[in-house]
Amino acid sequence: MLVFGMLLGVLLGGGSAFLADHLNTSVHRREHVMQLGLRVLGVVPHARGGSTHETAPIIEAMRGVRFNVLNAYGTAGPVMFAVTSPGAREGKSFVASNLAVAFADAGHKTLLIDGDLRRGSLYRILNTRRKPGLTDVLHGETTPENAIQATPYPPLYFVGCGTRTPDAPELLTSEAMAKFVAGVRQSFSVVIVDSPPLGAGVDAYALGASTGNILMVLRLGTTDREVAEAKLDLLDRLPVRLLGTVLNDVPAYSAYATYSYYMEGYAYEAEKGREPRTLAGRQPAAR
Repeated sequence: MLVFGMLLGVLLGGGSAFLADHLNTSVHRREHVMQLGLRVLGVVPHARGGSTHETAPIIEAMRGVRFNVLNAYGTAGPVMFAVTSPGAREGKSFVASNLAVAFADAGHKTLLIDGDLRRGSLYRILNTRRKPGLTDVLHGETTPENAIQATPYPPLYFVGCGTRTPDAPELLTSEAMAKFVAGVRQSFSVVIVDSPPLGAGVDAYALGASTGNILMVLRLGTTDREVAEAKLDLLDRLPVRLLGTVLNDVPAYSAYATYSYYMEGYAYEAEKGREPRTLAGRQPAAR
């Protein structure tokens, strides 16, 4: 009876674990990412807080993403891409803003554009202004020079989302948008556009088409596999190059944790008083 009870317990436990994994539709295992056909350009660990010790893995992860994006880009001229995710609360703005700082730290004259014209709030993180911004430029109410702001992270510049407007999708596919993109392409070596999620409408697809490239952010345990597959299928039909994916908020027990560039005890120490810069605080709350 004792042996039978132990065997039954093992079977029930294993069956429950299998059922729970089967019912979990999120991207949470390595094979799920492989099934999506995405190459991993970086692994961002869970951000626990704001101290230098806790943000060091984030800084190193962004350096790795920066290095891999430059190699994945592979063409002459300025680097320009939109950062998006299949759904909400997957950390696309977190990745876009910190990656912009990483490019600036490497000496690239970088422009970060808040392309989320519906709910953009990057101006709060950067301590800059929301307007005049992108919508104001596209409406012809201000000039690009007036919308481009300096930030506390030189040589990083910023364009806010601008005045809220219901015709945002039309603006992003307008001739004014094409002119704006052509202008900033000549003035900056790196242009990063923080885009709305792919599930929020046509905006992200329009921004991907404008920049020509998309960097996808997946959050383990949050990104829905079926939604991701559907949105990636739509991207395949557009003239957009998918550079790869950044896996965000990866826990220490994940199979992808070993892909991290960071090793405990090997963080750089600033002897000249210059600390590495980051916008990394806590990750946005998961669904």
